[in-house]
Amino acid sequence: NQVYLTLEQQREIALIEEIKQMPVLNVLDKAVKPHIIFEPKKGIIVLIACILGAFFSFFLVLTANLFFNIVKEYQIKRNRVIVLIEKIFGRK
Repeated sequence: NQVYLTLEQQREIALIEEIKQMPVLNVLDKAVKPHIIFEPKKGIIVLIACILGAFFSFFLVLTANLFFNIVKEYQIKRNRVIVLIEKIFGRK
């Protein structure tokens, strides 16, 4: 019985050592250098970014202008209503 326990412990130690020595990552194929080197076209990227930035800025300015015009019209109509109410009921 003692012999069996000793052999079982040695087998477990051997399995642990074998697992420690196994590589975590297996290489399937070696790396091959490509024939054509790809580089991002920086000029086109910058041009597209500038065009998109200009469109976004233009849209933002138009939206802000529309918003401020709506607020201004609301204030003008509000003032007209206040003046009309004051004419009808008199100033307090």
